Amino acid sequence: QPGVNMPQMNGMPMGNMPQMNGNIPMGADAPQKEKKSGKGGKIALIAIIAFVLVAGLAVGAYFLFFSKSHKAKKLTKEYFAAIEDKDISGLIEMTIPKKLANDALKAYGSEIGTDRYGVTDYDSAMSMIKQVQASDQYKEIAGSVKIEISNLKVGKVSKFDAEDYINNFVGDVAKAYTKQGKTITKAELLEKLENESEMKVSEMAKYVEKTIEQFGLSSKDIMVVEVSFDAKISYNGQTINIKSEESAANNMLVYKYDGKYYCIPTAPIIAVTLYMSTMLGY
Repeated sequence: QPGVNMPQMNGMPMGNMPQMNGNIPMGADAPQKEKKSGKGGKIALIAIIAFVLVAGLAVGAYFLFFSKSHKAKKLTKEYFAAIEDKDISGLIEMTIPKKLANDALKAYGSEIGTDRYGVTDYDSAMSMIKQVQASDQYKEIAGSVKIEISNLKVGKVSKFDAEDYINNFVGDVAKAYTKQGKTITKAELLEKLENESEMKVSEMAKYVEKTIEQFGLSSKDIMVVEVSFDAKISYNGQTINIKSEESAANNMLVYKYDGKYYCIPTAPIIAVTLYMSTMLGY
């Protein structure tokens, strides 16, 4: 086969090189081996960056929730301290912001009857409260009432889910009634609740979600803070003793609104309500 003359290397002639396969000449005209485009390397790099971003977001979300949890726990402790101090104005300020209060009173004021007392917005509500607090009758009663909170423990913080919250609450009430010597199951309580409200629990949850959204909030803005405590309320020689573990009062709701945190005192409300219902024979 004809060859291709190759140049000398170091003064030594390379001679004639034969052709391979009869088609591809081995010499100056041979095609160069295709270089790798680096596409596989780029994909690997993108995958690593994506993993780092996802991991970073996950860690960031954890620390963000940890920060929220810390603030929620701190606010819960402050709230119980304000209850002991009977600081009504302070409790209201920790419970609801001015704008949200105005929106709520505008939407439901006539239904709950606050407008009959001249309470149409946040400022008028606070004005009325301050007038009451300044009265001699209030001072006399407030001076006679003593509230002691002991064994307060603020535990786990979790995200709010309306349906889970309702189911858990009904279960806790059933347990509380059982401890008081009443025989009623969670299923029976749920059935009673659904019959009286004419709504299934899932429908109640949707209604809660819709109401929350109506005021510019979402479930993501709400946290459930586990609590346990003992309360002693004394007035005119009479004493009421309340244990949270016996009254389904095992959590507080903390929510974020316009960058600030507020507390819904579900535990104290439930504790007192359940105590009064027991006293009245319900």
